[in-house]
Amino acid sequence: YKKKKKSLVLFAHIPKTGGTNLNLVLRDAAAIENIKFCQLKFTELEDKKNIQTKSAQNCHMISAETDLSFPYVIRHTKRIAVFTILRDPIARLASQYEHHLAAGRIRTENLHRTHGDIVRLASPRLCSQLERDAVQCSMLAHPRKCRAGGFCTLFQNHQTHILAGAQYFSKSARSASRRSAANLLCAATNSLQALISVGITERLSASLCLLFHKLGYVHVYKRCCNGDTSATCSLFKPRTTEHSAADRGRIFSSTGILTNASSSSSDYLTKYVTDDILLAAMYEGNALDCLIYERAIGILQHELRIDNLMYKIDRTDFDLLMRHCRSGKQAADRLLPPRGTAYVE
Repeated sequence: YKKKKKSLVLFAHIPKTGGTNLNLVLRDAAAIENIKFCQLKFTELEDKKNIQTKSAQNCHMISAETDLSFPYVIRHTKRIAVFTILRDPIARLASQYEHHLAAGRIRTENLHRTHGDIVRLASPRLCSQLERDAVQCSMLAHPRKCRAGGFCTLFQNHQTHILAGAQYFSKSARSASRRSAANLLCAATNSLQALISVGITERLSASLCLLFHKLGYVHVYKRCCNGDTSATCSLFKPRTTEHSAADRGRIFSSTGILTNASSSSSDYLTKYVTDDILLAAMYEGNALDCLIYERAIGILQHELRIDNLMYKIDRTDFDLLMRHCRSGKQAADRLLPPRGTAYVE
């Protein structure tokens, strides 16, 4: 191991991928390694002078809820190494919707709504232009999130948009990568391949151990990433946060109505993935995210193998991770009309 102290490490935190919990892990890991971890708040992201000051104050790692255009804002003499964590796109969308509904950013008269809201927001065919205006975007803590294409992009291929970058690019640069789905996927894939490491929420221990291995965090790696201690490492234990939709206990009832009943995280997601209409719409708006997620799993699988780490992702595990995307595609193929078919009101 050789700790890359000459590099500045950026964690590009994608919303609803477990990043709030991960920030706590990274903070504690940095303390163990005796390096400085800095977290940028939304308000700080707009202060270029503050960003440059923080990056110059011996911060080895910076965390920010931003996209892959952000490294261009940081003027730094050090090399910038970027990593991120992706999540099952269907699960991420469910969590994103719950988060914005609870925050009052989705137009609704009360919390007892059917799944019509999420169908409209997730589907490129149904998402109204009104959802793309400045009203919803201005309600966000960080309105630049809308620069990828409006409020609806928070629910449609959001992880792909994060990787492609938009928030700090010019309008022409943003538009160039979004002229077609192929362009957007290409830009996101190029960024994915340039990351120092990419992990997935559903295999967080493996993802973190690979990251610590690549960064040369020898003390953390020895403590948490060997066969004897990995299962009991306190660093990897989940921490409850106020940003978790499952922890808020907001779920769909069996009738499709939102309730405040407590539920396990598995029950919380089940309410979304067992409705074919809802699942088809969620997949339709996140098909690119499913492709990117699949590629991220493949990269993680390959890196774990070549670095000879104890974690492995076999074919059965791979199929398990992709099950919601595949079920969504099957539902979409059965239920959605072909592209170009007009909707009749």
